Amino acid sequence: MTTADTLHKLHQLPFAADDERLQAIERKTADPTFRVAFCGHFSAGKSSVLNELIGRELLPASPIPTSANVIHLAYGDFHVAVETKEGTHHFDTEEAVNLFDLGTDGSSVEHLYIQAPLPFLDEKARLLDTPGVDSTDPDHQRLTRDALNETDLVVYVTDYNHVQSETNLRFLAQLARERTPFLLVINQIDKHQENELRFEVFHNGIKEMLNRWQLEPLEVYYTSVYEPTHPANQMQALEQDLKRLLYQGTNLLNEAMFHQQISAAASRLEELKEEHLTAVQDVLPPEDARRFHAHEETKKEIAERKSAFEEEKARWEKDRKHLYQNANVMSNQVTGAARDWLEAQMPGFKTGGWFQKKKKTAEEKDRRENLLLQELQHHIDRELLYHLRSLLKAPFQQHPEQEKEIETEMNEVNVQVDQTWLAPLVNTDQISRQFVYTFLDELRQQIIRAVKQQVEPIAEEALKQWETLFEKDLAPLYEAQLDETERASLEAQVESARQQIHEKQAAVSEWLKAQDASQFPERLREAMNTKVPAYVFQVSDGWMPEHIETKEMVVEEEVQQPRFERSAYEKIDRLWIEQVKQAAETYKTNGLLPEEAEEAYQTIRQFEEETYTISLFGAFSAGKSSFINALLGEDVLPVSPHPTTAVVQTVKAPTEKRPDRTAELFVKPEEMLQEEVKSVSTAIGRPMEIKQLLKADLKRAEGVTTREQAYIDYLRALKTALSKQVFMPGESRVVALDEMKTIAADELSACMLQHVDVYVDTYWTQSGIEWVDTPGVHSINGRHTNVAFEQLRASHAIFYVTYYHHAFSKADEYFLQQIASVQKTRPHFPFYFFINAADLAQTEAELEKVVRHVTKELSANDLQQPNVLAVASKDHLTAKQKNELKTNSNFAQFETHMEDELLIELQQASYRQIQASLTSWQQALSDAEPLFTQPEAERSAYLQALEQEIETAEAHVQNESATGLFSGIQEDAAQLVHYLENRLIFVMNDYYNYTINPAAIDAKSKKNGQAQLRSALNDWETTVEQFARQEVEATVLRLEAAVEEKVSALQHMLQAVDLKNLQAPAPSGRTEAYVIKRDVPAFPASMINDGWLDYFASPKQFFEQGGRASLKDAVIEAETKRLHTWLQQVSHQLLQSLEALEQYVLQHEKEKMLSAWNHKRTQLQAMHNADAHERFLEEKTQVVHLQK
Repeated sequence: MTTADTLHKLHQLPFAADDERLQAIERKTADPTFRVAFCGHFSAGKSSVLNELIGRELLPASPIPTSANVIHLAYGDFHVAVETKEGTHHFDTEEAVNLFDLGTDGSSVEHLYIQAPLPFLDEKARLLDTPGVDSTDPDHQRLTRDALNETDLVVYVTDYNHVQSETNLRFLAQLARERTPFLLVINQIDKHQENELRFEVFHNGIKEMLNRWQLEPLEVYYTSVYEPTHPANQMQALEQDLKRLLYQGTNLLNEAMFHQQISAAASRLEELKEEHLTAVQDVLPPEDARRFHAHEETKKEIAERKSAFEEEKARWEKDRKHLYQNANVMSNQVTGAARDWLEAQMPGFKTGGWFQKKKKTAEEKDRRENLLLQELQHHIDRELLYHLRSLLKAPFQQHPEQEKEIETEMNEVNVQVDQTWLAPLVNTDQISRQFVYTFLDELRQQIIRAVKQQVEPIAEEALKQWETLFEKDLAPLYEAQLDETERASLEAQVESARQQIHEKQAAVSEWLKAQDASQFPERLREAMNTKVPAYVFQVSDGWMPEHIETKEMVVEEEVQQPRFERSAYEKIDRLWIEQVKQAAETYKTNGLLPEEAEEAYQTIRQFEEETYTISLFGAFSAGKSSFINALLGEDVLPVSPHPTTAVVQTVKAPTEKRPDRTAELFVKPEEMLQEEVKSVSTAIGRPMEIKQLLKADLKRAEGVTTREQAYIDYLRALKTALSKQVFMPGESRVVALDEMKTIAADELSACMLQHVDVYVDTYWTQSGIEWVDTPGVHSINGRHTNVAFEQLRASHAIFYVTYYHHAFSKADEYFLQQIASVQKTRPHFPFYFFINAADLAQTEAELEKVVRHVTKELSANDLQQPNVLAVASKDHLTAKQKNELKTNSNFAQFETHMEDELLIELQQASYRQIQASLTSWQQALSDAEPLFTQPEAERSAYLQALEQEIETAEAHVQNESATGLFSGIQEDAAQLVHYLENRLIFVMNDYYNYTINPAAIDAKSKKNGQAQLRSALNDWETTVEQFARQEVEATVLRLEAAVEEKVSALQHMLQAVDLKNLQAPAPSGRTEAYVIKRDVPAFPASMINDGWLDYFASPKQFFEQGGRASLKDAVIEAETKRLHTWLQQVSHQLLQSLEALEQYVLQHEKEKMLSAWNHKRTQLQAMHNADAHERFLEEKTQVVHLQK
């Protein structure tokens, strides 16, 4: 049968009139071509691999997100044409064309057609480059879908780091369902580090992944564009196989078209099977469908619960029988006592000496008998009745009244063993060593019969009560079912529809049976090994006209790299610090002002021991750990953490208790694990606690989002870890550094860890810097949100690290906006943005473009004068380890900047504290000077005058009410919460389009599409909630900065007293950081409901005919109301916290100031009594000399 004949028959099958597959087949029949399409996610390197195949840079490739279109490559004299919504435009031979601009103009150009005399392209062959499969633009997805409907072979390109991403696997699974042959290309294999993971292990992992997802590519290739000589690079093999295929396009065409028709019918058959399952939703009105579905689910639940109840009853009966059969009534103790008692029953048994032998023998017999009876009674009670009581009570744990009744009845069971049980079992003529076991067995059976006689009636009654309670529990479910008349009516409609679907299934099945089986995949494999002329593999040149441009037209701009200018901060005078320390050490024991000297001494000690926290933020796999390792000069932190189980890792200098190259692991306490399980399980619609998690079935679910799958993977890992007791909740453990790396690489161990402190002796840790590697900003764990903002608060500097090929994502944008809002309260706060893996840049111009792009995005998101630096962490670490450091690299220059400038900047606060302590010391000496310089008669009067001034100052402090100290802050809090509500509305709208997109909802059936929609809506809502929590944390940081300003103003108010002789002292110690207490309330119940799913009927209807837009209006309105309620609670809690903090601050600052004045009083009185004029002059001279 010819292709035309099969097409004629195909049209008679039950396809929709506008079915895209039939339309594609008709187009292919009208213009028969053999099509190979390159697909993959953004930045996987599709265009780069294609350019390698072509032999020159023809197609646009860029690490920066751009809009895109479908590019078609065909054989012929060079020619360019574009297709827009208005029509097709052919460029004249001499017309200037920029292919880069055309290929990335997705807003107006839908298709770019390039004709070129490439020797491997058959006249019927077409090579296509499609937009990224992870594009959220419905137009991109429509173009890709249309192109794939006519595609005969897909070359799927993924980069090394994202092979197993959900986006890739779902797309490949869709190809498999539609029977589209594909080649899998794992690009950027040069990223593989053999010392981190053997290639053989990586390759086996890929094979296991393909097998798990039931994917069968024609071939798997590992490629590298940038390192052609890489030992694993198979670029040449890929080029040769593809060129052989494309050269044989005409020969493969008929089989390709036949396979397309077979695939369309097979795909339609799968759809009909799905329609049969979803007939309820398709046939009945939405409300009836939901009610009927609820009826069916209820019916199913009743059946499942009945089945489970019968199983539970059977186990209950079995356990009781097992107890009777195996209860340890005859233990070793009973056996020993029985043996002794039987011995005493033997004729001739005697005991005792010559005197009173008969009496002692009788006493011994009684003792042995009593001991046996006691042991028997004890074992009946503990080994049988105790367990029977627990077993009978077990079904009534949720019913305390019945449980108590069973308890009472079982406590009344009284099985008393006495001598009358023993004697009938003994024949003194048969007593032997073996007889002991016969005796015990008969005695055991007698005991069991006695116990059963009393317990079994209780068990029978308990079973009846249990069954009654179970039926009572089922009553609401029976009531929830439809009445018989309505059920029958709805069921008839559904069955009628299912019958029609069944008839359609039969028609398609019969058609498929009548066709020959498609051998197309095998034919492709043959073609890949067929010998072709040598010129097919030659790279032709000279066919590209000079006026055709393939590079991006870039306006030259200065790249805003950090200039590392000299710091405006005062340099640290370490000689002066040492002099002050020596003076303070002397006078804190021998001086007139020992407390002032002690304060100066302790301030210097704090400076010497000060640590400065630099926290690294960024997405998972951005290279934060690699960046820290590069700075430290060795592989300290593991570089491949599990995204779902990432922990905070802090790198510190060793201590006496924590030596070099050790790590302390802190395991999550039980309450934290409980909270995480509840939070993550709720996010997948299965709320549970640890107890339920340990019994939960967590199999891979179909149609879930990447985020939801991450939740499931995390719960699965945690379940296994808890079951195996990998760690005990709340414990801490000190291990060697290498062991820590092994633990961190093991998902079962890592998921249990809260944080890890690593101790290594390096230049930077000895300089006082503590490096904190935080969980990724994309973290699924709500707790990580709090961790991130706690680190922001505790940090002295922030390094934000991003990956070169994903230099600025949506998650980056939101988190950086929040950093920007905090940065406004700390204008001189050191902030650096690093683009890691800059060695992936193909050219300097490309790298500069990425840096400009990131700088522009940071400025647009309100980050002032951002320092953006492109670095290559792994290269820098390797160079350090080989002692081949390049001083002109960006990384090396930044390290120099850190040492010369940033470290000094971080030390400024402590340095100024030393200066302040010396000033306070000098001031105290100046206040006391008249006590040594005035005549004796005037000194007492002067001291009295000073006392009066101190009393005046104390009264000033006591009377200061500081009315409305925080009133401005409270107004700011209310305003910030109002601003936050508006911002959340914007983010909800913005993220809706980002989340509810064709890449997330790609199922063709209604049922699977609605399941994906529910998952995507859950993802959207969870992300909005996470953003809201982050915004609250950022708001609190801003309010705390305002509190700090108010506290400073209050301190000046308390010191502002007009005195003749004395100056107001500063409170001792460092300025206290006041923290706003915040108990962020839980979010109200989710608004997502089944009614929202009805907005989806098919991908085309949803994305192209307004379904998505209509749903957006509904969900935004509902979610706005939900978040408004939550924000009102947040606002109320914040205002309460500020009110409490205001009272505490006023009281505390007054106490500090009064303490300072009292210290001044004590100090002056002590010096008045001292006869030390020369000592005073010596101390004052020394301090004044040191004062800078």
